Amino acid sequence: MKYIDDYQSCSRTYATLLIYPKGQHPDSITNELGIIPTRTSVEGGGVRGDNVNGWFLSTQDVVSSRDSRRHIDWLIEKIFPQKAKILSLLEEGTEIEISCYWASATGNGGPTISPPQMARLAELNLDVWWDVW
Repeated sequence: MKYIDDYQSCSRTYATLLIYPKGQHPDSITNELGIIPTRTSVEGGGVRGDNVNGWFLSTQDVVSSRDSRRHIDWLIEKIFPQKAKILSLLEEGTEIEISCYWASATGNGGPTISPPQMARLAELNLDVWWDVW
């Protein structure tokens, strides 16, 4: 795939894999997938008390491209080898999705997703959504 790292209509973008393990500590996801998250939240924990157990892997400050496709591919490459485990977690009721932050530089245009990405995301049974600014 040819990325457009200086995507003109975008001022900033990143993607985050969101995993919400119901009834489980986020460390269980780290143990299951063998991937170190960017951050976690523990229900009732933290200074303000987090709402949910959450496990998050983000491209923020890791991938410098303004092309969302590169960020999504970075996440796919990290988790695709764990496809069976991802699908098993989903079957158990764990919520898993990818959220993309995308800030417009020009007030028009928008992010792109490629057919090969769509195919791999479909194999992983993952939704992708954008928070567009």
